[in-house]
Amino acid sequence: MRSAIRSSTGRDAASGKRAFTLIEILVTITIIAILLGILFPVMGAVRRSGKGVVSKATMRNVLQAVDQFVIDNRRSPGQYGAAVMGQSGNDARGLTAMENALIELAGGVVEDRGAPNASNSLITIQGWTGNAPDVTIDTALMGSSTGPGYLTLKAAEFFPVAGQVTDVETGGDAIDIDGNGKGIPDVVDAFGQPLLLWVQHKAPSSVATFARLNSDVDRASFYWTSNAGFLQSEGVGQNQIDQNSLSILGFGNNGDMAIEDSLEGILGSRANPTQRADISEGWDPAIARGKVVVISAGEDEVFFKRSESADFDKVWYLPDGELAPADVSEAVRTPDDFDDVILATSGG
Repeated sequence: MRSAIRSSTGRDAASGKRAFTLIEILVTITIIAILLGILFPVMGAVRRSGKGVVSKATMRNVLQAVDQFVIDNRRSPGQYGAAVMGQSGNDARGLTAMENALIELAGGVVEDRGAPNASNSLITIQGWTGNAPDVTIDTALMGSSTGPGYLTLKAAEFFPVAGQVTDVETGGDAIDIDGNGKGIPDVVDAFGQPLLLWVQHKAPSSVATFARLNSDVDRASFYWTSNAGFLQSEGVGQNQIDQNSLSILGFGNNGDMAIEDSLEGILGSRANPTQRADISEGWDPAIARGKVVVISAGEDEVFFKRSESADFDKVWYLPDGELAPADVSEAVRTPDDFDDVILATSGG
């Protein structure tokens, strides 16, 4: 049998057909590798950008539902008022402002049925104060056609979030929501973290302080405790993000003052400042961004991520067009310096 002879030009001597040389094959592989190295990061950026667009759309849906509820009821949605949600007793209860609002936006409240139903979808929120009566929710009815109809969400953005710190009862037993399908559904962004909802209690002009950890003593516009269920968690969401340690709003590394100042920087309207009595101490917001504010943690999945080098420990309130004081300018971070997304209803 005659063997095939290949010429140095890459042509098969027997058939006369042109063939690839080894050098040509290696060059082709190199070009493909270079193109893939360029395309993969671009594709990743496109995916991340797409998730950001989806998250903003979800946030707008929530705010539109809130706006319609306010038009119909002349108050913000929520089974419990902002001051009750801000009481220290809710630290352990862990009911978040979003969950509280969803009770009226998506429905599900039922008469107490006692024992768990067949689908184990009954959840009893035990009041932590006399102003917070018990309420039982059938999570299977939330967002159904029998509900109030203010908010309808896809399954991918409406489910119980793993890692929430709570002692809300399911079937009579206190649980930590751990991804087993139990718990009150939350609104989740495309990155896998729950959206934080902040509901204003009092306008800044009617209170001495813009934000407080809780409402036990002083009244304020916003209370950290209304979102403590997620902000004090050491493993939230599919990726088990340690918000307690990584977030500026977490208690793992920050004190009361830094958290309260950060809430002022995050939730205050930068277009409407008021000068503090001591000019050297800066400004306070005259109004909030809105009566209801919703926040996505963004791509890094941490709510206002702390610096690894600890060169800053809070989110500053800095009015539009103003520069940070020279002596602290390197440590100043405003909401614009984070990847978190903030949207709000009109009127603060």
